[in-house]
Order: sequence, then C-alpha cells, then structure tokens
Amino acid sequence: MANENEKNEPIVLDIFSRYSAPRRPIKVVPFVEVFGWQPEDGDGKDIDVRVERFVKPIPGMTPEINENFILDRVAVHSILSAFIRRRPLALVGLHGSGKTEHVEQVLARLNCELISLDLTEDTDVFDMIGEKKLDGNSTVWCDGPITQGFREGIPVLFNEMDYPRPGVMSKGNGYLHGQRLTLEGNGNEIVIRHQDTMFFGTGNTQGDGDHSVSLAFSGASPQNAATMSRWRKHVKEYPNVDIECEIISKACPDVPSDIVKTMVANLASDTRDAYKAGGLRVPMGTRELVMMAEVIEDTGGDLAASFKECFFNGIGDPAQQETAASAFQHAFGIDLIPVPDAAGNGAS
Repeated sequence: MANENEKNEPIVLDIFSRYSAPRRPIKVVPFVEVFGWQPEDGDGKDIDVRVERFVKPIPGMTPEINENFILDRVAVHSILSAFIRRRPLALVGLHGSGKTEHVEQVLARLNCELISLDLTEDTDVFDMIGEKKLDGNSTVWCDGPITQGFREGIPVLFNEMDYPRPGVMSKGNGYLHGQRLTLEGNGNEIVIRHQDTMFFGTGNTQGDGDHSVSLAFSGASPQNAATMSRWRKHVKEYPNVDIECEIISKACPDVPSDIVKTMVANLASDTRDAYKAGGLRVPMGTRELVMMAEVIEDTGGDLAASFKECFFNGIGDPAQQETAASAFQHAFGIDLIPVPDAAGNGAS
C-alpha cells in the first residue's frame, strides 16, 4: 500500500523532458491552470496532475490562444498522450468539428510552436521534405516542414492528410517513427531526428476513401494501409448540444440563448440527420453555426439571411435546397423558399 507521501505525489506530464533536456526553458504547472479543468480518477476524485509547458511562446510560430474556444476533454487527452509518446496522431471527422483547432489550441496552451501544412491532391514529396531553389545565380536547399520539424523538434500538422496521392504520404513510412531523414535532393544529407519531433494530421476520412452517402469528400484518396497503421486515430465528433451552444454564445454573446439553442438542437440536428440519410451533401458544422450567429448579430437578428449566407447558399441541388429549407422552417417557423399563392405567384 502506498504511503501518504506516495499518495500525494503529483503526476507530471513530462511532454518536453521525457527523452532529452528541454530545447527551451520549461515550467511545470497545474493541469487545471493550462486546460481549465481538474483531471479525476475513476471514482470522480480529483487527481493532482501537472504538465510541462514552455515558459514563453515564440511569436509567429506558437499558435495564439483563443480564450473562447472550448476544448473537448477526450480530444485533449488523446493529443497529450500521443505527444508524450511521440506517436503520430490523426484527428478524423466531419468538417467544422474542431480538428485543426484542437491541435492548435493544445499547443498554444503549452506555448509550443507548430508548423502547419495544408495538403491537396497536387501536394508532392518536395512540398513536405524540401527542395533546391534559385538564389541569384545559384541554388540553395530549403527545408520543407517535415525536415524543419526533424531538425528543430517543432511539431508538424498535416491538414487534409487524406487528399494527397497515396505514394506521397507513403514516403512518411520512414520518418514517422524513424530516427533519421535522408535528403536525397541535398546530396543525401542525413538529418537526425530531434527528440521533440511530433506529427499531427487531420482528415475528413479514416484514410480509406470517402464512404459518406453523399460522397461529400470525394477528393479524399484511399491511403496506403501500412502508412495509416503508423498513425493513432481520434474520431472528432460534433460537440453535444450544451457544449455547442456554449461555443456559439462565447463567440457571439449578443445572440439570445433561445435562438442559439434552436440553432443547435433543431436546425443543425436536422441537417445532420438529413446528411446521414443522404438528403444533404454536408451537414451544418460548428463552424457554420458560429458564422451564422455572427451574421445574426451583424444584421440585427435576420435569421433567414444568416442561414442563407452561411449554409443554404452553398447548396445547388434543388432537392437538397428543399431539405435545408425544411430544416430551417422546422426550427424557426419561417419559410425560406417562397411559397406560391393561389394564383401560382411566388412570394417576394
């Protein structure tokens, strides 16, 4: 049985000192001070958990803290666990669910730098590793995000990691867990992996192609299974109603709470049900809800204009327009699409 001193010994999340001396000055602070809640054990009792973070952020490299952003506790623990173990972590889920923001906001609260790279179907290996570029009359080698992360120990975030061609991402089979990186384009220079090197990724699919009913993410490419097996995967769902309402209200405090509740519990919920049934190509995400609330504030409460600008106007298919308009009518009792009168004339 542990003695009293052992019982009171705090748990320290040694993110930056586990494998080597920290690359920058750190301090150990209470978890609650960094993330805003106190960890608990299985019986609901508080645990004294502390976390390492850098003393100061690096301007221009460390993400800025968004005080209005509400962190998902499960996502935070997944990010911290993977970071401590230096295991690549992919956050996957529907658009607007906060995948990128969670990585950014966790690292922001740790005062840690982050290199972000937005991937597309046209992304090539040299975009990630680096290449030689003209400098006057000569060429010089320029590190890509992966190489910079390897040299300096700065975490790298791949946004839309399921969009490049499989052969491009499979080049990561070596560097994701390897201890060295060979730069073939720079005379086979060998870069030794910094102990802080970490990789995060985000995607709308699990890396095996778009399986949505509407094929909303048809640009996503099935990735090499061996590559994807090297990534931990956290599925990021939309927040529950209370949390999503809190997110919107923090961003737009002038929108009445009953309007916010209806936006989330009725409007967004109906679009998400319709998406699952194949009636809408995409659902309303938290991002669209926040934008809608902004327009409500800016227009003095014009619900129809805000919904059109932030969701409806992005739908081209007439059948899907009717589905979205039906969700809006069900939520707010307002006909979004003009209803013909007895003479067949549409309302203005």
